[in-house]
Order: sequence, then C-alpha cells, then structure tokens
Amino acid sequence: MNEFWKYTMLFLLVEFVVFVAASSLQVLPMSFLVQQFQQVEENLSNSTLANFLAIYSNNVKIDIASSVPFIGPVIMLVTIFITGQVVYAVAVSSFSSVLPGGLVGFLTSVLLFLMPHGVIELLSYALAASDSVMVVKLYFRGYSGNVILKYFVTFLILSLVNLAVAAALEASELSIAQVTSRESLLGTEKVYGLWVLATPYLVALYFVQKRLEAKLLGGHTGGSGRSPSGSGPQPS
Repeated sequence: MNEFWKYTMLFLLVEFVVFVAASSLQVLPMSFLVQQFQQVEENLSNSTLANFLAIYSNNVKIDIASSVPFIGPVIMLVTIFITGQVVYAVAVSSFSSVLPGGLVGFLTSVLLFLMPHGVIELLSYALAASDSVMVVKLYFRGYSGNVILKYFVTFLILSLVNLAVAAALEASELSIAQVTSRESLLGTEKVYGLWVLATPYLVALYFVQKRLEAKLLGGHTGGSGRSPSGSGPQPS
C-alpha cells in the first residue's frame, strides 16, 4: 500500500468515526438540519438519471473543496459532521418512537455507511483529501511544479470519477426501492446486493491509483522534479 492509500484509508476511518458520532448526538439546531434535508429531498425525483445528476452536482462541490491543499481535509470533516447531524435529525423524526434518538441515529449512520454508495462516496472525499496532503508533501520534498500539478489534477479527476460511481449507485438504490428518501432504503436487501458490482470496482480502483502514481512519480525524484539520470555535465 503506497503513501496515498495510507492517507486515504486513514481519512476514510476518520470520516466514519465523525459521521457516526455526529449522527448519534444533536449539536446543531434541529430546524437547520431539517431544512438541509428538505433541500436535498426537493432535488430528488422518480428518474434515475435526474437523481444521479442532482446527487452528483451536489457532492462534486464537496469533493473539490476536500482537495484544496492544506485545508481540504478540514473542509471534508466539517461537511461530514454536518451530514451526520442531518442524518440524526431525519432518523429521530422517523424512528424515535421505536428507539432512543442517539441509538437510532447511530444505527442509521452505520447502515448508510455500509451501503455501496455510502462507502464509495466517503472514499471519494478521502481520495480528494489525500490528494490535498500529498501535493503539499511533494512540494516540500522538492518536486517540480509541473509534476505536482499533474499529480493533483490526476487524482482530483480520479476522485471525481469515483464520486460519479457513488452517485450512480445511490440513484440506483433509490430506484430499486422506488422511494425518494434514504431512510426507506435501510432494509432493502437488493440495495446491499449492489456490493456484487461495487467490490470488484474498488479492487480495480486500488490498482489504477497505484499505477497512475508510479507513472507520475516513477521517473522523478524530490529536490529537482527531474529524472534521476539527469542531463547535466558528467565527470570526465
């Protein structure tokens, strides 16, 4: 596992912890959280394509913000926290008569995360945040601006493609359940069955990233950003 993937897995784990914690305890005003959910709900329809476009256009802004050098990971975690708070509000309003609010929020967030789209969507933000960290590290290691820019753009695009896969899965999950609210999907076996497609995709993503990084950095060294062989004068 290369350095990029180590950061990605770390960010994914932190995302999960923040998401579950935020879904288990109310911090932000309930009126604000309900309003945020209603805005998302209003953009959904019975069309799989329309849902894909609505989901992707909303999440792509988070993904790009998460890739901003130095501050991307902070933006990502703040966004995940707010999302978790919205999940808490929806879970409490829907299931609080059955279970205590904190417990129902916790269970809802875990089930959402374990959905194919849940893991892959949060992975997109983790990929973007890792891109943010890696370009800063490459800068301080002395790589050239050209190499750093290519690295940043390449893995930002990779995270955006991954986000499109997550949006397609989420739109498919909505269509399978024939509803326009996430909480109605939690008991749908067919939704979790999409892991049959998501699992080989994730394996392929892992190897694609490693191959791209090897291609981008394999012929360069820190300090100059040039090939190790160089073209400078040789001793006679």
